[in-house]
Amino acid sequence: MSHSAPSPVSSALPWWRLAGPAFYLAVLPFSHVAALRSLGLGLTLLCGAAAWFGLRQQIRGLPPPPLRIAFALWLLAALASLPLALDPLYSLKALKGDFLYALILYGTLVLVCADARAFVFFRRVLGASLLAVSLLAIAARIRYGQWIVGYQNALGEYATIVVTLLPLLATAFFPRRIAGALTAGTRERVFLALGLLAASVATWLTLSRLVWPLIALIVMAFLLFAAIRRAIPRWTLALGVVAILCGTLVLAEHAAGERNTELTSLHGREMIYALAWKEFKQRPLSGVGYGREANRAVYRAAFPNNPELFHAHNVVLSWAEQMGVPGIVAILAIFLSLIWYFARLPGRCKAAGKDDDPDPPPGELVCVAGLILTAAVFLKNMSDMFFTNETLVLFFGVCGIFAGYGMRLCAPPFLANEGSE
Repeated sequence: MSHSAPSPVSSALPWWRLAGPAFYLAVLPFSHVAALRSLGLGLTLLCGAAAWFGLRQQIRGLPPPPLRIAFALWLLAALASLPLALDPLYSLKALKGDFLYALILYGTLVLVCADARAFVFFRRVLGASLLAVSLLAIAARIRYGQWIVGYQNALGEYATIVVTLLPLLATAFFPRRIAGALTAGTRERVFLALGLLAASVATWLTLSRLVWPLIALIVMAFLLFAAIRRAIPRWTLALGVVAILCGTLVLAEHAAGERNTELTSLHGREMIYALAWKEFKQRPLSGVGYGREANRAVYRAAFPNNPELFHAHNVVLSWAEQMGVPGIVAILAIFLSLIWYFARLPGRCKAAGKDDDPDPPPGELVCVAGLILTAAVFLKNMSDMFFTNETLVLFFGVCGIFAGYGMRLCAPPFLANEGSE
């Protein structure tokens, strides 16, 4: 028996329900576009509301998306920190820019990313955005001789954006027997390859040492998955791993040399972490208030020779400092719930009885890409703190794409046969 009919919330979605979140996703990697981001957020909210009222009956039969409890814990921890916050107005503003914006984009994408065509559409939008911002970064470096914050973001934020988008864009390079309906055509692969090439050049120009080992882990994880599924020979995996490790060492060493520092230097992070831990122990239940820079005065006083150092440079320590123990619980809940969801996705897809489709659902690919995304963003924020502002919202946007499509892969067979809206 074949269950290849579309999900009730799939192909009938009008294009304008995708336009709002697509526009918001497209402008998130850029800097100095506050007005466009506000417009994108408003359009996303409208599209999400329209999708909810139009699809609320159908989605009741779908498996629940991840992060529901994690979002609630995040909000409760942040609100609990407000009564004793050092700067309540700053904390409220930071909570709005992080939690509210991420919730709107994530929730909307869970609703509208209802089939493979929507998934591929968002993949192309983010590929185009990465290509454009990378070319702007390269042009700015050529013109000014150094990395400046123009329409491209600062060094760390840009590198985090690349790490966040790489797992999604990588899904385009798998064959149909693995990618199923997510298979990319030749033109899309060439286009995304150009975007990744431009991003590689721009990432090299950031002179970041730590981003290259992380990108290497992402690529090797995908190569391992491809070898396990026999999409590539094992000798290709072996040669690829050797080449990636050698290239990573060369690139990281070059970045360290250009910055006149040692490859293994921590740049005083041990002292930063010690200060963050001390601040956490002083307020273990409430923290200093939500927001990456909520405790900036303490850091500036402790490190007067580095006026740009004003936060914990580690996401777990930062949330512990901001919100105390509830913050630790919230941040772990976010990443662990994503791991739990993506790890169970292939089994739930099989339980839905869709393995005999002529175009098999890419449950394993979405699982692997989701797990890599979760691990990569977590690791990226262990040596610095970019889990805030546009990089945080973009992360939850990509999670929404994976979760929305994953929900439909796990839909019971009877839903797949009900027809579309």
